[in-house]
Amino acid sequence: MKRGAILITLLVLFLYNFPNFYGYINPPKDKVYLGQVSWFDPWDINVYVSAIRWSQTHGLKFQNAYTTMPHKPIVLYPLYTLLGVLFPSTNPFLIFNISTVIAGGVLMLTIYRVSQAFLKRKGINAALFLIPLAGGFGWLFYPKVFLPDITMTPFTFASTFQRAHEALAISFYLISLSFYFLGQKRNSLKYLSLSGLALGVLAFIYPFYLLSFYLIFFIYALFLARKRKSVQPIKNIFLPIALSLPPGILYSLHLLSSTAFKGVFSPNLPTPNPISLFLGYGILSTFLLMQFFLKRKWSEHLIFLNTWFLLSIILSYLPTGFARYYLRALFFPATLLVLSQLKDFSLFFKTRKKSLVFLLVILLPTTTFIILSARFAMAFGVGGEISNWSYVAKEEYDLVSFLNKNTKKGVGVLSAYFMGNIIPANTGSRVYFGHYYQTPNSQDKIKVMSKFYANQMMEEEAKNFLQEEEIKYIVWSSEEKEITKKGGASNLRYPFLKKIFENDKATIYEY
Repeated sequence: MKRGAILITLLVLFLYNFPNFYGYINPPKDKVYLGQVSWFDPWDINVYVSAIRWSQTHGLKFQNAYTTMPHKPIVLYPLYTLLGVLFPSTNPFLIFNISTVIAGGVLMLTIYRVSQAFLKRKGINAALFLIPLAGGFGWLFYPKVFLPDITMTPFTFASTFQRAHEALAISFYLISLSFYFLGQKRNSLKYLSLSGLALGVLAFIYPFYLLSFYLIFFIYALFLARKRKSVQPIKNIFLPIALSLPPGILYSLHLLSSTAFKGVFSPNLPTPNPISLFLGYGILSTFLLMQFFLKRKWSEHLIFLNTWFLLSIILSYLPTGFARYYLRALFFPATLLVLSQLKDFSLFFKTRKKSLVFLLVILLPTTTFIILSARFAMAFGVGGEISNWSYVAKEEYDLVSFLNKNTKKGVGVLSAYFMGNIIPANTGSRVYFGHYYQTPNSQDKIKVMSKFYANQMMEEEAKNFLQEEEIKYIVWSSEEKEITKKGGASNLRYPFLKKIFENDKATIYEY
């Protein structure tokens, strides 16, 4: 990396990571910092941190901390469980945040190197700046209209740079596709092998990408076979497939062997409609559409990048709950397509290339800068922007500290959603409900949990419920009290519960 690229890398890493570390330095008075300042899905961050905390005591194989029922442990979130094993005494949130910085650095280096396979040298720094920060027109319509670039986790790189496993996964994602492109270009077994090996590693994080990669491989190989009048490009597909398919199948079977994570593997996450997608890619959408009206030859790299982008868009509409994850990292090929055709676009629009670059630099990062500004505001408490997912009242956090210091690791705890989400990440205890996908059958459990806190269970029914679900401790804090209040009572009316902790904000009962 040259000086300009290094400065861009440091800037991007600072913008994405500083808010997470500021809370350790200067938390608000009477608040406890919860280890993260997130725009996208802070509840998911707690899941990953719970994997680190769990592995610090139990090893590489992970048991779902968001259910109290015992089950077979599996290798899930392997990066985080490995970090937990390697650093058993370090604060799990600190491990998560430091690993995120390191993984972000790896991703920036990957973007820098992979871009060189598709761009001339002069465009590399522009790609390095724009790709990590790119967004669409979400800033223009928010909050009246929720476009994916400002509301959907996998759409831009904004969430990728806040999760270590995602940053590393996308690094292997980009490496695999770029090596495949170079392998076909040079008919190189070395590059094709590296592509397959990188995809095999990616399969241990996101096995569903095998489908999109194999289709991209095949369609691009068909184009090359026709262009070169040779079957060799089609033969070249089999090496990366042979290296990546066995680990992908084996790991998928391993994941499916446990029913405790079925909500994670089959989430119900709809893909935005085509208009939202078009607006979500912002100014890039206009250029990507206009490229089909340019008068020039279609080079191999343009065919490959378009195949990558368009096929992934199509796959995102498959009738599966995870299909929208095929949209992840598509700002990479989209941005490269525009940057690599700037000369043609400048002729088409009768303007200078510098003017188009200036337009991209102004418009593309706007949504991400708004997200980053909101995170900085939450970190600094500007204008009262303090998120409960980042800072919680000290008295309310005291119950978490009590559970961490005075209960056995892995013990079952009942609570409502908020406490249920943060308890596994901060104590190592397991909860009956704490995440809409990580918790199996979460909707059914919400109903049962609400019935318990609303005092709508008979005494024997409540006892059977706690015994069957292996729940030993019951949390009664602000959210749980609201459920009790809606049930027409001011206290829990189960005489068999023993109060073991109480302050002005929260109570813990033991069964």
